[in-house]
This record gives sequence, C-alpha cells and structure tokens, in this order.
Amino acid sequence: QAAQVHGMLDPQAAADALFLLARYYRWPWLGVEANGPGLATLVLLDQLGYPYLYRTKRLGQVGQPEMEKLGWVTDAHTRPLILSHLRRRLMLGQAGIRCSETWDELASFVTEVNEKSGKVDYRAAPGARDDRVLSYAIADYLNQTLPHLLPEDLARARDHVRDMGNPLSR
Repeated sequence: QAAQVHGMLDPQAAADALFLLARYYRWPWLGVEANGPGLATLVLLDQLGYPYLYRTKRLGQVGQPEMEKLGWVTDAHTRPLILSHLRRRLMLGQAGIRCSETWDELASFVTEVNEKSGKVDYRAAPGARDDRVLSYAIADYLNQTLPHLLPEDLARARDHVRDMGNPLSR
C-alpha cells in the first residue's frame, strides 16, 4: 500500500488528487469504482488522459465481442471475490496494509452466513464503515491480477501526459 485517498471529495477534486498522486507514484493502474460518485471521477480522469485506468471486461452475447467498461464495478459478484481474496492474503500475512484506519475498519468487519443460500457475506458491523477496506480490497485484487507496468510503459505514460501539456491547468 503506497497511498489511499479517503473522504467525500467532489469528482473534480478527487480526479485532480488521484492524477497528482499517480504522477508522484509513476503512473500506476487506477481502479476507481464506476458505481456511485466514482463514475464522474473516472470520466474526468479519462478526459485528463490518464493512461492506466482499469476497465471492466464483460463478455458480450454469443458471437459478439468482449466489451470494456471504464472503472471497477463493485456488485454482488465482485464484492465476494475481492473480499475473499483479501481474506486469503490477510491469512497468509501478505496484505501489506499500512493504514491504521483500514485496520480499524477491518476490526469491525463481521462474517455472516445466509441461512437460505449458504453464502458467506463479509461486511462492516452495524454502525461501522467499510470504505477503506473495500478500496484496499479492490486495489489489492487489481494489483495481483493486472499486468505490472514495465519501464517502457512508464516512459510512454510520462510522454503521453507531457505531450498533453498540464491537464490540471485546464
């Protein structure tokens, strides 16, 4: 974990903060949620020309090409995926969480088994928050599954942004 942005930022402030942090950390992949207020932030980052925005891949209908959608979508399918991945990494001592507030949120996480379906649900206890846990779970999952950027990719990203001028001065 290198950085984590938390708070209720308006989309422009969030896009600017993420762009500056990403430049500082040499253009990593950004896995911004596409559901909720993150969608506007994603659109702004895309307009700024950020080169490594995660795109969700969805299979099309039979005979149709695969579709890409800007951003990460947390839903009934992806939430258990990222949380079980994080749980496994925590059990193996590989999570790498450095933020004490994220650890505090993890401490209030509960596990429930739906008696009807038998599915396990991980969530914040009543009255607690899980924003940091989910953002970390998304980032950690994407870090383990996306291709790591090579030096030539980083140089290409730097050149791409340089050629655009200073997008934050627009």
